[in-house]
Amino acid sequence: MKNISKTAAVLISLALNLASLPLPAFSAAVVQTQVTGSVVPGGLTGLPVNAASQNTGNGSLLTPSGRLNLGGSLALPQSPIVAAPGVNAVQGFAAPEAGAPAAPVALTAQGPAAAPTAASPILAAPAQAPMSQVAAIAAEASGETAAAPAQRKSLVGRLASAIASKLSFGRVFDNAKPAAPGAVAGILPQKTNLPAGMDLDEAPTTPPTKGGGGVSIENFDLPGTLETGADIFSGPTVLQADAANDADVERALRAMVDADPMKYGVSGAELATVHVKHMTGVGHQADTIYAYFQQQKGGMVMHGTSLSFTIKVIHGKAVVMATMAKLFPSTKVDTSQQFSDDELKDKALERLGPYTQMYGLEATFLEKKIVYIKDAWHAANIYLIENGPGPIMLAVDLNSGEAFAWNPRAGAEAQGAQSVDGTVAGKTVDHGPIMANSELKELPLAFLSLKIGNQTYVTDKNGRFTTESPLQVGPEGLTLSATLSGPYVTLQDRSGKNLSVNVTVKPGDTGLQVVFNPNSTANDENALAQISAFQKVNLAYGFLKERNLTNERMDKSPIIVRTNIDDECNAYYTPGRPSLNFFKSSENCVNSAYDTVADHEYGHYWDDMIGGIVNGGLSEGWGDILSMYLLNNPVIGEHFLKVPRDGVDYIRHGDNTYQYGEYDEVHDQGQAWGGFAWKLRKSLMAKLGDAAGAALAEALVMPTMFSKASKIPAAMAQVLLNDMDAEGNLPNEAEIRGAAKAHGLTLPKNPGRIASLARRLTNWVLGLGTSYKGTEMEGASRGRMGFQADQADNPQVRAKMTFTAGALLRGRVKRELSRFLDQQDGITYELKEYKGWAESDFLLVINGPQDQVQRVTDAIQSWFNSLSNS
Repeated sequence: MKNISKTAAVLISLALNLASLPLPAFSAAVVQTQVTGSVVPGGLTGLPVNAASQNTGNGSLLTPSGRLNLGGSLALPQSPIVAAPGVNAVQGFAAPEAGAPAAPVALTAQGPAAAPTAASPILAAPAQAPMSQVAAIAAEASGETAAAPAQRKSLVGRLASAIASKLSFGRVFDNAKPAAPGAVAGILPQKTNLPAGMDLDEAPTTPPTKGGGGVSIENFDLPGTLETGADIFSGPTVLQADAANDADVERALRAMVDADPMKYGVSGAELATVHVKHMTGVGHQADTIYAYFQQQKGGMVMHGTSLSFTIKVIHGKAVVMATMAKLFPSTKVDTSQQFSDDELKDKALERLGPYTQMYGLEATFLEKKIVYIKDAWHAANIYLIENGPGPIMLAVDLNSGEAFAWNPRAGAEAQGAQSVDGTVAGKTVDHGPIMANSELKELPLAFLSLKIGNQTYVTDKNGRFTTESPLQVGPEGLTLSATLSGPYVTLQDRSGKNLSVNVTVKPGDTGLQVVFNPNSTANDENALAQISAFQKVNLAYGFLKERNLTNERMDKSPIIVRTNIDDECNAYYTPGRPSLNFFKSSENCVNSAYDTVADHEYGHYWDDMIGGIVNGGLSEGWGDILSMYLLNNPVIGEHFLKVPRDGVDYIRHGDNTYQYGEYDEVHDQGQAWGGFAWKLRKSLMAKLGDAAGAALAEALVMPTMFSKASKIPAAMAQVLLNDMDAEGNLPNEAEIRGAAKAHGLTLPKNPGRIASLARRLTNWVLGLGTSYKGTEMEGASRGRMGFQADQADNPQVRAKMTFTAGALLRGRVKRELSRFLDQQDGITYELKEYKGWAESDFLLVINGPQDQVQRVTDAIQSWFNSLSNS
């Protein structure tokens, strides 16, 4: 290439990139932008070591024994890769009968898509996507040239993308906006009851990280992940922490943040801990630790900020496998308070002008928080108004007194000592909505508080109670009383007809059967809705609690559940002062207090309690997933509409064919996350059997709530990480990728050989190349398979390795090698550098037992080969 100028070489390499780069709907490459600081130009592409065939993805997430990780950095030695099975074509899905095991479906990703199969479901599965889309998806999965749903960019667009990727500007996912404080999450898009003349502000959000002084990171160390940008050695990081001690893991994470201010932009002291959650692996799964933080200033959390780490426990080590962040290190906000809390509350009510007196509005203080409203950050008191025309949220700046208001509905004397026991039940519909022909059952009411005399007891998950210790019950007896209230749910009926029960307990009464509404009929909608809401919401709590998926706030604070609200055709969740709200029936819709709707809304509450609702589409999907997994039913809101639309009377379906769009409405987007989870569940049930498959789906999908992914593709990537076993393998990779593919999303994979050649040329031009020259080993005993130590003879050997690194990479290569070698027991080493103007030659000498030296040199050699091939 001596006759080719450097400029020409750059243009040639970019042209090769433009002609060959794959355009997946989602890339798991490192995405990092720090606007306030300089970014190192260039970036070395790190490809997976010993990747499997093109059809299989890339086998395991961690690399073979003693080898280096996918992202170009060094990893601890692991066991050999187990290649994933071949990936086959996405099949159609039919809705199973509600309450029955889902029909086994082998979910794969190659070949033509099968037509939907016939079934006798409650509701037919939604119509398939247009054939052009399905064919394109199958073609891409088969290795054909067609790719869907991503469209081929223009020449200018692809040039910009290639330059951005190579020069490390990255991609910032600013569409993953957090829900505003107090934002309502409804099963359908929300309407408003606020007066037409009420002037409200836009709800708080966050500024774009690019141009807003922010840092955005999306980094997953998954099979086939293509690492680019300045952070080329950001692969799996082994924490110096006790993996069994969550507090020690948190300490190590904060130290890691402190050690890399250029990457994160904030210090560990500026992070408020939301949770550090250790999830024990089920079956093949390695344990996972989810750590989630938010940025804080002056002791106040900044709304919409986040820093999330996903840590896998591999061979007893805590290994950081994913990092997601949205931080604003350059933010300047005055957190001093110049007004008293009473004055700030008055200013909040003044903001609503005459409506405060007109409706007798009352503001409840919720918290102090830093929010971004009207293009500025404000340290503010946050208030909620629940009475009047509808919920209203307000923020009042602590320093200036400026007030902002927004509508959160974007999207409710003894004869003897004897014990007493029995059950408490309520009459309502078990499955589906309250309708004239509905079958009524007496259902046990779990987690209900009741009083006997002066003592309070709580029913168990089966509605049973016992006084345990004997009661002093006189001849006249004691009164057992209860309302629909307990440690996890407090029910409020908006019609004012709150149900209650009073029963006299006589001496020696055992096996009591207490029923709230024994005489209710199908026409008694009000009472049936109250019982249904209380029973269903508690059932959802119990489902999550049994799987260790709740947190202290959920376990200690009841949520308010409101029934029979004088509105129609919706239900919603309100954060801040959490509440679930269900509407009475109308000519158009049924009463919304029933199983699938209640579970969906409780899913929003769960999402909010576990670190806040960070993405509306994800939260809609979480609501659907909780309902589908709990009830074994893909239909959300079955028979919700009294007048069907386009032949269907439900709201959503897990067997939908929606293709993910980053800017679609959140209820539409939620179909991708919910549909992915349902299809994965069906595929695993077909693979492992109904019970084992359903249990594994729960273990793979539901704990990823604690990762707090900021968008749906990232959440799917978290599921792939959660599948990792203790050896770094992904046993269910094909099923996970297939479920994502069904919604138009391709999880990270090998970018291909032509693109790799282009990147090699560009790396050479920019001084980013590396070259491995060879290894010599002195004193080794030879076995049949090469340099393999005999079990009876493990002599001391010396290995000499030589390699070259470009000027822009030599420092980082040297540091990364030293870090890796320092972690290896039983060896000594010496690393010498011979610097030139454009590159450095290195000599690495390693001494130690033959088997250990062989393992280390193999790992380093494989790493250099993978970098050279990229």
